[in-house]
Amino acid sequence: MKIISLLLLSIFLFISCTTNKYKKNMSSKSISKKPLWLTNVNKVCLEDEELCAIGEGKTLSQSKAKARVELSKIFKTRIKQKQVIEKSLRQQNMDGILTGSVREKMNVEIKEIVDDALKGTKIKETYFLSDDRIYSLASLNRWSASKSMKNEMMKIDDEMKNILENESATATEKLLKLFYKREELNEKYYTLRNKRFSEKYSLSNILKKRNEIKQRNITIFYNFSNKNFLNMLGPLLNKLFKEAGYRVINTLGENANYLLNGEMKHQKLFFNVKGFDKYEFKVLLSVKKISGQVIDTIKFSNIEVGRTIEQAFEKSLNKLEKKLKERFNKLNLQ
Repeated sequence: MKIISLLLLSIFLFISCTTNKYKKNMSSKSISKKPLWLTNVNKVCLEDEELCAIGEGKTLSQSKAKARVELSKIFKTRIKQKQVIEKSLRQQNMDGILTGSVREKMNVEIKEIVDDALKGTKIKETYFLSDDRIYSLASLNRWSASKSMKNEMMKIDDEMKNILENESATATEKLLKLFYKREELNEKYYTLRNKRFSEKYSLSNILKKRNEIKQRNITIFYNFSNKNFLNMLGPLLNKLFKEAGYRVINTLGENANYLLNGEMKHQKLFFNVKGFDKYEFKVLLSVKKISGQVIDTIKFSNIEVGRTIEQAFEKSLNKLEKKLKERFNKLNLQ
């Protein structure tokens, strides 16, 4: 019995000593001198080579994750250059080109590129101020991270070159969207390299191209299957063609360059809810030369539910207009 008592006492004393030693270590760690990077990251980060940020958390994993988040915030685009572009577009009555859906799509694409660049982030140092207050220093090599952005801008330059060579009448809109995306990337590239990646095509080049296209006086005549189609989507089509440099004419006798055939159909679908019906509305647009040669076609549809077909169509109209805007610039028109 005495042996067991002595053994338990020894274990108790060992645990007590170990606990006191741990507390002593944590105490000395918490009062240790703070690292220089905690107040100035440039003390340990080479500013010309690295981008650094600090994160704080209750655990080591939290502080590391926060440091990576803080590093990603540095990539927020400076708004100055974006404002210059958008002001120029407003002056040219072309600000409607960069719609909400277009911007949203661009933001997703750019975020993917930035996320790819951030994969090279490394945790350079950590500091335990206390048990639940830990700091991490994240570092990103500027040159390595900028490579993916540079490669993407070079791809955009090639795409813009091809569009310009094709002399498409809808080239301006395509070029502007690509240019805007490239500017967003270039601002992030600047954050890393402290310089912009040289551009092959400027905004003035694109607007000059637009004016050249408008001077060609390309005309188009609508040939719609019913007046409802013209009343519903006609105003939007007029706006889109005008922005693209076309002139819509009322009679074929005015020497039209193109014919735009348009039709809208609807189909009642099965819907087992009393008092409501489901409809699919389909739109087909076909552009032809006067000779009858089909240049291109676009088609899209939308499904809506309503008490009447009129109510379902009214709910569907905004979505049909949105799809028309998205697909219009894909028309391969000369």
